[in-house]
Amino acid sequence: MLGDFRIEHDSASVELGAKAPTRALDILRMLAVSKDHACSLESLQDALWPDLDGDQAKAACEQALHRLRKLLGAGELIAQREGRLRLSTDRVWVDLADWEVRLQQLSNADPAEAAQRAQLERLFRDFSGPVLFRGQASTWAQPVAERLQNKFVELALRLGTQCEARGDGRSAQGYYLRALEIFPQSARLSHALIRARLAQGDKAGAIDEYSRYERMLKAA
Repeated sequence: MLGDFRIEHDSASVELGAKAPTRALDILRMLAVSKDHACSLESLQDALWPDLDGDQAKAACEQALHRLRKLLGAGELIAQREGRLRLSTDRVWVDLADWEVRLQQLSNADPAEAAQRAQLERLFRDFSGPVLFRGQASTWAQPVAERLQNKFVELALRLGTQCEARGDGRSAQGYYLRALEIFPQSARLSHALIRARLAQGDKAGAIDEYSRYERMLKAA
């Protein structure tokens, strides 16, 4: 779910084809980002087929679910019980969920300690991109996308601030720049980068970053 959407089965990419079953994949994506990887069929139908009435939405959902199971090649990967769908978490791994669990486990880690800093740095590097599909987050995925952005930006600031405290402004700027490549509109990251460049006496670089941020705001 992080970065470009993809499915892998036994370490091999699943080809989605030129005409990927969009709604079938939306079911999978919704399950992937939902709490406990489970959704009621009613919530799926409301989110994905809002313009259809009850029976039509139900039929469309059943058809999309059939296509999804066919695409995955293993129907048991998605369990259906009492009006709810759930990913079989003993057989399915979701990068987004794994990343958030690891972040939670390191919530009290001290970047000043080398071993804990190494784990935080690996977590930072493992973040491959925002929750997107076809260049943007779907409406139902927007809250998840925003939550994840906030967590990643906070991680970048946490690592960068520690670098600045050690007098390593260059490494701090590296964290801010890499995070800005993923979330270029983040005011917090731009502010941190400008501050770090000023601390290094790089006034021209600070002005360049401020100008870049202004252009980004106007374009948005």
